[in-house]
Amino acid sequence: MGKAYDQKKCEIGTTGIQIGEKHTLLDWGLLLISITISSPETKIKMVEVLGGDGYIDLTETLGPIRYKNRVLGFQFILIDKKPEKWHEISSLIRNYCHGKKMRVSIDSDPG
Repeated sequence: MGKAYDQKKCEIGTTGIQIGEKHTLLDWGLLLISITISSPETKIKMVEVLGGDGYIDLTETLGPIRYKNRVLGFQFILIDKKPEKWHEISSLIRNYCHGKKMRVSIDSDPG
């Protein structure tokens, strides 16, 4: 699928997401309408004290605090509203993303 949408439209507000080498609006015709980003959970290292009560928290003893992956949630509107198009696009996205680690950047994020 080619880049059918004008790049200038993508510079106005939150319209899409770059996932690896693909863009949700430019490559798949998906207009971003909602974003949910959770805070990452802290990786905690607790050790049980033998012969004593409780645990010792070693989370910060070996360097900076580390975090688990955060959960990202996005809702889109498919520009081409034909039902068969949705099936095609959802299959393309699953095949492109499934099991892969990729950089995700939101158009409205300046960093």
